[in-house]
Amino acid sequence: MSIVNFFRKPRWQSKDAATRREAVARDTAPELVAQLARFAREDEDAQVRLAALRRLADPALAQRMASDDADADVRKQARALWLDLLVGTHASAPSPAERLRLLRAQDDAELVERIATQAAEPELRRAALERVTKPSLLFARASED
Repeated sequence: MSIVNFFRKPRWQSKDAATRREAVARDTAPELVAQLARFAREDEDAQVRLAALRRLADPALAQRMASDDADADVRKQARALWLDLLVGTHASAPSPAERLRLLRAQDDAELVERIATQAAEPELRRAALERVTKPSLLFARASED
C-alpha cells in the first residue's frame, strides 16, 4: 500500500455527493456495506439515499422512505421499490412466505390491489383478494384467475 492510499479517505466518505453516490451504489468495502441503511436514512443528498435504498432493497426501509423521506422523488421511487418487493417482481424480493407476512401487516389499498393482480403466487393473490373491497377488481380477478 502506498503512503498516498494510506491517507486517502474511502470514496463513500467524500464530501462530493456524486462520488459518494457512486461508491454507495458499487463499492464493496465491508465498512460501507454495514452503513448502507444509515446512508439511505441520513445522507444529505437525495440521490445517495436512493442509491443506498436500491442496493439494500429492504422492504421495511423502502416503506419508511416512501412515506418519510424529505424528497418527493425519493418517496416516489421508494414506493415503487416497496411495491416491486412485495409483489415479487424485484430480483431481491423476499420469499413468498415473508411477502405473505408483510401483506397481512399492510393497510394500503393500492398495495393490496397490486398484489392481488400481479403476484406470481396464487396463495399471495388469494390472500390479497380476501382484503379487496373494489367490486370491479374482484370481478376481473374472478374471470382472469
